[in-house]
Amino acid sequence: MSGDRARRRALGVVLSAALAALLGACATLPQSGPVQQGNPDVREPGSIALVARTPGEGDSPEEIVDGFLRASGAGFTDDFTIARTFLTPEAAATWNPLATVRVHAGQETVQETEASPESVTVSAPLTGTVDHDGRYAEADTGEEVEAEFAVRQDDAGEWRISDLEDGVLLSEPLFRSIFQQAPLYFLSPDAGALVPETRWFPRRTVETSAASGVLAGPSDWLAPGVTTAFPDGTRLVVDAVAVRDGVAIVDLSSEALDTSPEERALMQAQMSQTLTGLPRVLAVRMTVEGVAFDVPERAPDLVVDPSVGTSPVMLADGALQALEGGALVPIEGGGVVLAPDPANPALPYDDDVPVVVSGGVTLTTVPPDGGAPTVLLTAAAPLTPPSFDRAGWVWTSPSPSAGVVHAVRTDATRVDVAADWLAGREVRALRVSRDGARVLVVSVLNGDVRVDVAAVIAADGTPTALGEPLRIGRRITGAGAAVWVDQQTVAVLGRTGTAAVDTVLLTPIGGPTSALPAVDGAVSLASGKGDRLLYVATAAGELFARNGLGWTSTVRGVRDPTFPG
Repeated sequence: MSGDRARRRALGVVLSAALAALLGACATLPQSGPVQQGNPDVREPGSIALVARTPGEGDSPEEIVDGFLRASGAGFTDDFTIARTFLTPEAAATWNPLATVRVHAGQETVQETEASPESVTVSAPLTGTVDHDGRYAEADTGEEVEAEFAVRQDDAGEWRISDLEDGVLLSEPLFRSIFQQAPLYFLSPDAGALVPETRWFPRRTVETSAASGVLAGPSDWLAPGVTTAFPDGTRLVVDAVAVRDGVAIVDLSSEALDTSPEERALMQAQMSQTLTGLPRVLAVRMTVEGVAFDVPERAPDLVVDPSVGTSPVMLADGALQALEGGALVPIEGGGVVLAPDPANPALPYDDDVPVVVSGGVTLTTVPPDGGAPTVLLTAAAPLTPPSFDRAGWVWTSPSPSAGVVHAVRTDATRVDVAADWLAGREVRALRVSRDGARVLVVSVLNGDVRVDVAAVIAADGTPTALGEPLRIGRRITGAGAAVWVDQQTVAVLGRTGTAAVDTVLLTPIGGPTSALPAVDGAVSLASGKGDRLLYVATAAGELFARNGLGWTSTVRGVRDPTFPG
């Protein structure tokens, strides 16, 4: 018996290695009409072609489970027909493969359970999970997936899986080959910006899943901060979006007719922004029950991940200066900072005045031409680096938090924004997204570091509260500074696992965290539009710019770089 168990353990290692080897082979909306053009450079991502086999005569329980895992990966192209042949008829009838996807690091072990020859266990380091609606949740550091499969012999003496959890188990490379990232777009409350929510769907049906996702609406965490132009109950007439010559045909139910021309233009904007981001779609045409849908020719002017320029601004020699052509240049109006002990400047999106934190606890303006600053806010505890939203509110929070964050205007109008879930936590960063609908928060309580995003709840344009948080970057164990990189990604200066040095961690809202090379002594960071425009400043006053896979020193004697926002 001990020899059998040793053979089975060895088989688990061989199966894992075999699968690893197999996988190794592998600004604003344009002003246009109802059919809106997307990126014409369409390139299909590469994929891993898995060929599933049916059960072999005399397969052991471990071989049956391993064959099932392979067939599950191929199941996204054959509707899991072959995968079900590894199950008993009863299990095949009840198993729901699309309930959840567990993504692992590609090092799974398949072995018979020591206590029972009728049970096989699969274990692997867990990377993340994707639910039925495409929401990706990153796994905690060190989290393992352990799936148990009950097996039994049929009347012919062949082993089959008789009991298993719903869903499938995929390695990271296989997951990225089978699934496509798809941002779904909703509207800010003022209908002035498009706000994304990232989902992951099988590539084969991604257009249909994305369109259905827009019609179903945002997730609970985002819903308080966005809206949609599609009437309640609107759905796809047929559960399929056809793509013909690059044009996605979205056929809606009759509820879509009960809309104004303005609402139809917004509906078109939401659906076009969602679908033209996918590889096969260049344009979108909406119909209602097969009949042409009357949409205004002129598209609404909506903010979509606006540009914030390519030149970071920082504190240097008592003024706000921009990095241009490798040299520091005072910003328009001089940028002279008269407030004592200034730090952490924030720049508006428009012609409003910048602000800085003075003495750690006072938020003041930086008027042009050296004018006297206006005190906007004074707190009893240090303030987080401020950030502007597109409506002109400046956001900051005392640390520790009493469950309230502050939003002020440069005319000294102030509101206290309820954030009950932050009470008692040390807030290290608070940043508003460029669409103004979401807030990024880094906080700590009893050594527990959290990176969260939450919806901004507003009434008549005035923020009143933050919605319930969505935790992202669950592998991050230490963090300080944080910024928005684009609509769907944030950068955090911190650590993962047992790392001893802070580095820049790119953390998608709905995706796995990845690390960039470390910069010694990094204390702050800034980002333009995209991770190629990341900058890191050190405690010694040196500014580093992203350069290929690494960093290049650009200037010395500076601190606290920033971009508008």
